[in-house]
Amino acid sequence: MGACSVAILSVVALMSSSSTKRKNGSSSQGGLKHYLTEHKQTAGESIDQLWIKPFGSLMTIFLIGLSLALPLALIVILESGDKLVSSWQGQSKISLFLKMDVSEQRGAALSQNLASHNGVRSLRYLSKQQSLEEFENNSGVAVPLELLEENPLPAVIVVEAGTAHPGDLERLRDELALLPEVEHTQLDLLWVKRLQAILQAGQYLAQALVLILALVVLFVVMNTMKLLIEHRRSEIEITLLVGGSHAYIRRPFLYLGLWYGLFGGLLAVTAVESLLWWIEGPVASISALYESNFYVQSMSLSLFFKALLFSSLLGVIAAWLEVSLHLRRALAK
Repeated sequence: MGACSVAILSVVALMSSSSTKRKNGSSSQGGLKHYLTEHKQTAGESIDQLWIKPFGSLMTIFLIGLSLALPLALIVILESGDKLVSSWQGQSKISLFLKMDVSEQRGAALSQNLASHNGVRSLRYLSKQQSLEEFENNSGVAVPLELLEENPLPAVIVVEAGTAHPGDLERLRDELALLPEVEHTQLDLLWVKRLQAILQAGQYLAQALVLILALVVLFVVMNTMKLLIEHRRSEIEITLLVGGSHAYIRRPFLYLGLWYGLFGGLLAVTAVESLLWWIEGPVASISALYESNFYVQSMSLSLFFKALLFSSLLGVIAAWLEVSLHLRRALAK
């Protein structure tokens, strides 16, 4: 009873002191400044709470960081997929086979006109003779023209598109196919469609992982908050008895959840950046084998801040839920 009385008196004294400070602050400096001062003090005290049990705090931060690192790494890889598409734009080629009766001058003039097209990145004009020479070089079979009445191969305009999106490539192909000089067109979309399918599947996988692992983070933080609430159960009950508000009780736990989420997010970001640095060399070697300039793209600044904001919000939400559940049970009694 003596200990309980001392606890009650200490809580009452703390609340009365806070009330007195609030009155003095509102009269001298203003309510807003005093409100911010209280939050600053609570935030500092909540950080100190992390070091009371450092092993448990580090384990919670480690679990949060590990849970968020996997979807974050997948998101960074998917963002790098855009750069991979750009590095493969040279394979987004449309071959325009001209009609046999189109003269060399007319074909060259058409090639010059298409060079200024918005959807064309670059192009290469192959005359009938050049088409035959390229066929011989690629196939290794020499075709003597004296055995043929005429060159059977048409002039070709190889158009390199400015996009790798399948829909845009198909629209460009259909547009160029309507040219009166063009006999038919050829476009290989198989690699593009495969890449788009892989990236789309990766996006769905990243969304599912974010949802599942966000629930894991909520569970981890809520379980940590539950242990802290149990440790301060008597203090909370006394605060409720003397008229303390729910916001007053929640505040230190919300800041604890904020710090858990923020530090966990920083750990996740550090882990992902370390992973990207680790695989940078092997990826560069593979890229060189395929004659590509693709490299591992570091995390963007916007994604960095989004990750920290997301992890911090998860910590605050988890703390708010757990404290609210405890207060509801306490009031029910």
